[in-house]
Amino acid sequence: MNINHTALYLLVILLLTACNSTPADTPQPTQTPQMIEQSSPTPRPPTETPAPTETPQPTQTPTPSPTPTATAVPLTILEPKSETTLTTGTDLIIRGIDETAVNDTLQISVMIGEWLLADGETAVSADGSWELTLPLPPQISGPATITANATTTQNSQSALVYIQPDTTPTNPFVLLHTPKLGETAVAGYGVIFNGEINKPIGRTLVIGVMSDNCTRFVTGSTFELGNGQWEGLLVIPSDATGLTCAIARSGNPDTSEEWMASIIPLNILAQDDENATSITLGNPGELVFSGSEVLSLYGTAVNAPLNKIDLLLTSDDGYYKLLANETADVNSFGYWEIDLTLSENYTGHALLTASIGSDEDYYELRIPMLFTR
Repeated sequence: MNINHTALYLLVILLLTACNSTPADTPQPTQTPQMIEQSSPTPRPPTETPAPTETPQPTQTPTPSPTPTATAVPLTILEPKSETTLTTGTDLIIRGIDETAVNDTLQISVMIGEWLLADGETAVSADGSWELTLPLPPQISGPATITANATTTQNSQSALVYIQPDTTPTNPFVLLHTPKLGETAVAGYGVIFNGEINKPIGRTLVIGVMSDNCTRFVTGSTFELGNGQWEGLLVIPSDATGLTCAIARSGNPDTSEEWMASIIPLNILAQDDENATSITLGNPGELVFSGSEVLSLYGTAVNAPLNKIDLLLTSDDGYYKLLANETADVNSFGYWEIDLTLSENYTGHALLTASIGSDEDYYELRIPMLFTR
């Protein structure tokens, strides 16, 4: 090999070696950071915001309220309440108010019809209140009226109460169920009395009608009986009219302190009074009957034309099926009685229509009944 070829060969090797070598990373110059100072802006002084100007409001003048005027409470019975039931022989406390009669005097009475049970007087206090205690007699029962009368103003107030005896079986008592409060009688016609008695004094009962403030018998009758239910018929004298007392009594207050009575106010009308026409059913208590038995009815009819009374019995279930239709005779004292036989055995509610007269003279009484098996 010549020198030229050798030199060329070495040159090629050097070039190949240079191409295969990895170049070294060139180091980057290190930069030193510089701190730049920033100047803070100088704060501006705050600007004052002007306060809002208030718009003056008109002054409102309050409207004066009217001063309430107190109304004085008139004479009033506060206790006992109307239709309260009381017991014989107890103290009756009566309270009330009367602001129209301060320091005035009240006259107070307790009466059954014209029969005075108790009375007294009391003063109205400065605040208008008043109170009085009256003892009720142990012997007398019935519907009573409490009346308060103011002496100066002449004002009056009343309250209805019911005074009942102690009906414990060991106690003697008498009750008068009919005539009822508010019913009337007619001169010359009969009135049916019925009630109950326990331990009658001397085994006797007197029923009657009393006049002249319940001090004189207009008519009466005496029975001998034991404990239990009782009934009777009294005929009012033809010349007796006005407010009276129907009474059932055992024992005589004129001869003994041992007596008891039940009283009901009874107004007696003249025969020609426009309100004298009437019908009553005398059967006492609840009208419950057996639908398979004969129905015995009795009562009174006042001023019945032709002395007849018609009795119509129908079912009261909306169908009004006819059960009986009869006519009874009315005697001269107005008393009637009849036995009705139903057309079929009936169970349920029924309506009895008792009527007298016709056209302008027609008058009727309707009475509900109940039939059981």
